[in-house]
Amino acid sequence: MSDFYENEFWPFPVPDAQKGELETCPQYHFLVHAYSLGYAPYRYGMCNFGASNENRGVSIVLRSISKGRWQVFLGENGRRVAAAFLNDFDRAAELAYCWLKGREAVGCLRSVSANLVNMGSVPMVCIYDQEGDPVLKVHSVTEFPSEWR
Repeated sequence: MSDFYENEFWPFPVPDAQKGELETCPQYHFLVHAYSLGYAPYRYGMCNFGASNENRGVSIVLRSISKGRWQVFLGENGRRVAAAFLNDFDRAAELAYCWLKGREAVGCLRSVSANLVNMGSVPMVCIYDQEGDPVLKVHSVTEFPSEWR
């Protein structure tokens, strides 16, 4: 069994007993689809996923099982670019594909804006500068800059 923090890259072995269940699992579809697009998808821990290409990466981290909340981190050349909370894994995967295809972070975030969720005092979206410091924190959809709407 792999270490909790070790990336387990797709394709990895799936027990025969679980193969039927995977047909309807969005996380499984993310791994398969990202792999088919030429990205390097992986799982770390039991419920966290990611994918990368030559210079961009995405992490999709489960934040609430009961509410189905996912935090997505977008990175480029080893630095964090943006982070967002979403209420649906399929939308988190959509954000990942958009970013890995080379689109700008704002455009990718705009494409999933209907599924962004408020997580209390934590910003629903955060954009980072070159040093990794947050330059924009959005706590509600009404705070989005006008060019995002």
